[in-house]
Amino acid sequence: MRGLRVFGVLLSLACTAPEAASEQSELVDRGRLVVSATLFTAPSAGDGAPVRLYAWERGGPAGLPAAHEAFEQGADVVLRTPERVLFRFVDGDPTRRVELAREVLDAPAVTADALAFVVVDEGPQGTASVLHRIADGRDLVLDRTLYALGGLRFAPDGRTVIGVGSVNGGVAGLHAFDDEGRRCLTNCDARVGSPPDQWQPLPSGALRFEGGEAAWEDDAGRTHVVTWRRP
Repeated sequence: MRGLRVFGVLLSLACTAPEAASEQSELVDRGRLVVSATLFTAPSAGDGAPVRLYAWERGGPAGLPAAHEAFEQGADVVLRTPERVLFRFVDGDPTRRVELAREVLDAPAVTADALAFVVVDEGPQGTASVLHRIADGRDLVLDRTLYALGGLRFAPDGRTVIGVGSVNGGVAGLHAFDDEGRRCLTNCDARVGSPPDQWQPLPSGALRFEGGEAAWEDDAGRTHVVTWRRP
């Protein structure tokens, strides 16, 4: 099931020295973070996430390490390296690096106010995918009951995390995670070897959120709907 890999601080000062004002101006003028080069792309029949370098639209090379993906979060940059390390670069400054986690095998989910990621724990009780959510300055473990978990995204409430995961020996399905724990949304009782007509296809693209529901199309173009919000 490892194929499931498929995972700011903004200061306002009443009085600012000329040097600080210049630095803030540079941050404002650098534009968006964009891919400047692709160092690796997996062959069509192969495995592995692309490895990229990033630059600022109007500021030149970002000076950040090569990454599978990088996201802006306020003035900061959150970045996952090929070594499976998740970093935060404060104000996008390559010299102000904060290590968030190791063994992060899939892309994180990032919003303006929150960050979610999965760490693989090879513990004495077996392999577990440990889901973290960082929000309001707090790193909270939302779940550690699944063998594999990825494809993370935040629901519209900004707190609930939706992901594709499975127990050991189970069929992958959609799950919702919040402060109260995990809820299985699809394929909850299906196991490896179950007839395909007994489990619900996974999304082939993005989820559409409408109120408390999430909808998606499968590879055959059929629409599926689940309720992600707790009653």
